[in-house]
Amino acid sequence: MAQWQAKETAQALATLRKVAADSLNPYRASAQKAIAAGILENK
Repeated sequence: MAQWQAKETAQALATLRKVAADSLNPYRASAQKAIAAGILENK
């Protein structure tokens, strides 16, 4: 969230991808949904 709020979208997307790939992370499903929605893609 801090990276996203600081408009560091590339870093935020990289962090989301790490979280989405971690099967033990409790935020995995949310990260996967955010990536799928494309909310951090460059516009």
